[in-house]
Amino acid sequence: MEETIAELRRQLEEERQAREEAQRREEEERQAREEAERLQGEAERRLEPNTLFRLLDRCHNSLSQAIRVETDATLTTQGDATDPVNRLYPKRVVPWLDFPQLQEKIWRKFDRTGAFTSRPLFPSDTQIDYVLTNVQNRPIYSEASLRNFERDTVDNFVEKAIKALRDDEPLRYEFGIQGRVTFYDRANPSETSLEKSLEQMNLQGTRTPQRVANTRHGRGRGMGRGVAQG
Repeated sequence: MEETIAELRRQLEEERQAREEAQRREEEERQAREEAERLQGEAERRLEPNTLFRLLDRCHNSLSQAIRVETDATLTTQGDATDPVNRLYPKRVVPWLDFPQLQEKIWRKFDRTGAFTSRPLFPSDTQIDYVLTNVQNRPIYSEASLRNFERDTVDNFVEKAIKALRDDEPLRYEFGIQGRVTFYDRANPSETSLEKSLEQMNLQGTRTPQRVANTRHGRGRGMGRGVAQG
């Protein structure tokens, strides 16, 4: 009788352990499925176009923070950096005191024209990450490399933003963009950068300055760093 009871207890214990093992495997499989779904969803999301706010956030917090400067002087271009020849350069930098007010006027223009800032019109996180990797692997060592950094992290994205504004009829009217916006010829090294391109824009009738500052996620209200004066 005692042997029978002991055998039954042993069988019950084995069944309990088997159930617990099955439940453990089932839980592990469930967690693995959820993790796979999460990773797939994240990968798909990173391939989706970004909104304007997300683009600005990535440009500010990722690309602009990734700049690296070559610290080995033997690997940099040589010359007198304090005596530029045939170059426009600021003689002094002053605080941009009215920056928050000017920036808020820009955002009010978007508010008057619907949900433009929530539309997925701009490069995806995957595309931005590709630019980020290239930037991180190329330290600034010359004026040309600095222009390349500006082109890859600023000019190209501003060009896409201006094109999106031009393609939106209410915003094109709101910002006074007339005709086609032509940017500098990247194949011509004699062309400088975005500043020269912006001079070609016809923004007659606009009620706010042409300068649109970088912003953090949402509506940035920070003070501008400064305005260069010639």
